[in-house]
Amino acid sequence: MIKIIEYEDKYKDAVIGLWIQICIEEFGFEEWENGIRNMENHEFPKNNGKFLLAIENDELIGTISLKDIGMPQGMLKGFYVRSDYRSKKIGLHLMNKIIEMAKEMGYNNLVLDTYEAFESAVRFYQKYGFTKINQIDDKLIMQIAI
Repeated sequence: MIKIIEYEDKYKDAVIGLWIQICIEEFGFEEWENGIRNMENHEFPKNNGKFLLAIENDELIGTISLKDIGMPQGMLKGFYVRSDYRSKKIGLHLMNKIIEMAKEMGYNNLVLDTYEAFESAVRFYQKYGFTKINQIDDKLIMQIAI
């Protein structure tokens, strides 16, 4: 059974491993390694944000975090799902939960950034209701009113 839980330190190494697997090994963003190893998204819960994990049988299969960028707007970061779980609606469950929490916390608008080359991610966001509001080189900035 898949559970969506708030971040726990016991999963720190698993989070780092998942992010390295996806960002560096799968997509080739070697320059992100220091940020990943320092777990930059780890601090969001302390600053009016959230950091959620998707867990199955005590194994990490996905992450998403919410960063406060000035109420009532938040930013989604660290949204990753293990490749062998991507067709199992884990991303949808994570997104639904973080948006539910964001609403309860008083956010009414969420933004995210992604790369144009991540076509399946862009399609997921568009299907969910995010719209492109800006583009800087190959990076898309998208938003949704919640």
